[in-house]
Amino acid sequence: MSTQIRILTYNVSWEGQTGKLSNGADGRLCVSNGVNVCTSNVLSLIAGSNADIVLLQEASIDVSRLPSEYKYVQHVSGLETMITAYKPAVVGNVQSVIRGEFESERPFLITVFPRLVVVNVHRPHTQNALKDTTTLENALASKSALLHSRSVILGGDFNMELPVNPTFFNKELDVGLHLQPRKTCCSASFGVRDK
Repeated sequence: MSTQIRILTYNVSWEGQTGKLSNGADGRLCVSNGVNVCTSNVLSLIAGSNADIVLLQEASIDVSRLPSEYKYVQHVSGLETMITAYKPAVVGNVQSVIRGEFESERPFLITVFPRLVVVNVHRPHTQNALKDTTTLENALASKSALLHSRSVILGGDFNMELPVNPTFFNKELDVGLHLQPRKTCCSASFGVRDK
């Protein structure tokens, strides 16, 4: 496995995937001539990203349409589907999967690879990060030995700003680049970088 891994994480939006109206978000704008533009745009983004690991939240994507070099694990929780897609040639095969929910029933998906533990989260819109961290740590308690011998990737939709020097299992996290896209997956120019 190489020392650098490319990661793409994206909250697709339930409204965009279903073409429905919810909480002020109008997913009906994502459907054009019977085709869900959001789904097509996200699949194109993944194909062009060259990412080794893809973390999707609120994704109702037909996983058979993922590029062929990816395998995946998913977690369906209520109306939401989480997907962790990965390139086995880069990260290896899945050794273990833990599926769970935070108290608000927002899901998390933990995938264990030979040298990595990938945690895909969709945190609720609360500020109780300590309680959510405890939920994740409890889910991993039986596998805590794995965390000492593997790197941990924690990604997803946190619905909050992360604290400075966050910790997970008493390990300080190296917070990577966070980009907030200005366009939704329904935009015709989705995936085009602003200059």
